Amino acid sequence: MHTLIQSALTAGIAAAGLIAFTPAPAIHAAGLVAEAAQSADGADMRVRITGLENSDGQVLISVFASEAAYDAGDATAQASVAANRNGVAATFDALPAGTYAVIAFHDANANNDLDSNFLGMPTERYGFSNAAAPRFRQARFDEAAFTHPGDETVNVTLIGAGR
Repeated sequence: MHTLIQSALTAGIAAAGLIAFTPAPAIHAAGLVAEAAQSADGADMRVRITGLENSDGQVLISVFASEAAYDAGDATAQASVAANRNGVAATFDALPAGTYAVIAFHDANANNDLDSNFLGMPTERYGFSNAAAPRFRQARFDEAAFTHPGDETVNVTLIGAGR
């Protein structure tokens, strides 16, 4: 396990989900499959990320199953996918029905951190599920929340400064 997004604490953006980014089991990303125990009654969740400015680096995605987990940065599932300016996708296998939120960001320089400027503002693009786009703060769980299973694809469009 390794820690990512240390600068997110200072920036206040994506602090909930990307502080302790650990690749999770049961994820299909960029054609690669990680093995894991799966819930027999869960449904797959496909997450599609758009809004990348280039194909440099990677996209880090975190999925949260509750407000408490979101606030604590305790992701239910995570993925790292090679960046593609046309968008990327990851499928999280057999997640139980419930309310979830997704946080993602384009780690263009692949340093495993959400980089920020001297004011603490992110210099890499980030986004939340449910098209949540608050100004000058991280989206709250209720703003990013959606019901799973529901729409088979969760769309996240990255916003914010790019390189």
